[in-house]
Amino acid sequence: MKVAIVHDWFNVSAGGEKVARAILNSFKDNSYTRESPLTKDWEKIDTERVAVFSLIDFLNRTDRQYLLNGRYSNTTFLQYYPFAKRFYRNYLPLFIRAANSINLSRFDIIVSSSAAVSKNVKKRPGQIHICYCHTPIRYAWDLEDEYLKNLNPILSPIKFLIRKVLKSLRKWDMENTPNVDYFIANSEFVAERIKRIYGRESAVVYPPVDTRSFSISNTPRKDFYVTAGRLVSYKNVDLIVKAFRNMPNKKLYIIGDGPERAKIENIASDNIVLLGYQPKDRMIKYIQEAKAFILAAEEDFGITTVEAQSCGTPIIAYKKGGYLETVIDGKTGIFFEKQTPESIMKAIALFEQNAGGFLPETIRENALRFSEKTFNTNFVSHVNKAIYDNTLRQVS
Repeated sequence: MKVAIVHDWFNVSAGGEKVARAILNSFKDNSYTRESPLTKDWEKIDTERVAVFSLIDFLNRTDRQYLLNGRYSNTTFLQYYPFAKRFYRNYLPLFIRAANSINLSRFDIIVSSSAAVSKNVKKRPGQIHICYCHTPIRYAWDLEDEYLKNLNPILSPIKFLIRKVLKSLRKWDMENTPNVDYFIANSEFVAERIKRIYGRESAVVYPPVDTRSFSISNTPRKDFYVTAGRLVSYKNVDLIVKAFRNMPNKKLYIIGDGPERAKIENIASDNIVLLGYQPKDRMIKYIQEAKAFILAAEEDFGITTVEAQSCGTPIIAYKKGGYLETVIDGKTGIFFEKQTPESIMKAIALFEQNAGGFLPETIRENALRFSEKTFNTNFVSHVNKAIYDNTLRQVS
């Protein structure tokens, strides 16, 4: 059977992209030799058993090798639009058209890795569509006001038109939901959102974590805290920065880049260091040496939380969302109740009072239940079930 794997976009190596990597690796005969996204060689795709599609693909060489084994995904017309690499989100009004342009008619199985629009690709009769849902479209369903608040200033005069686009995006999203045969959610938290928004049940398969690379180090812990991830508004890194600005005797390292970086730089004090993008080995080293890993978002799952625990590093996180499924309060980390600098400061003080009670081996043991092997076993099991159920329906 020929399989099409569709991911929203490839521009960084973040949590969703790592899941797409694991999905690709779940299919053993995944030979793929496309040499350039500029080549529209559809006949060549017809001879491949597994192919990858996305709206855009701007991975650097290192991330491409890690995520796609050096391959390029098949992209849409957005790939060639001006400034699409950095400002692709500004092309939101064209997302529906771009997703509709992806031709998957030659494939038997569609597997979408979706946090935005890949769930809504066109499907012909007889195809099986399995959606691994990271979340229903955040900025269309739950974060519309925040999305508009952080809109590029150039687009502010047409904010009312963006609202109309988001409304049409929600309508399109609902209309295409029946095309998904099976939903797989990345957490119980997301499964509840899928049920609330789409009215559909879903199985839960937790995302994979590279527990081999993210490991405990013999290097002693150092006197600093760390956070990592894309610097976007919903991550609330600014709240962590404000907390440390009020604690000048404590050091914070911030790993990652994104549209919020300038804002964070403007409010950071001398005890806060923005490291920007770091290679995987450097990021792991910072996590291994940190006193604790801090997060202030309401995450759907939060893969970096498990990566840090895999290094034996305690977590200080907001008590909501996917963190409740990955962090054991008082054993592998500490929660704070409110998304405020004061609540974060209180949690850090509590952590430091009890730091000796967080054992690296115990913390890592909790992370091991999210290994790539476990993901592969569970994901393949659900794919096989989807194929079996579809066969039964056709026979009956």
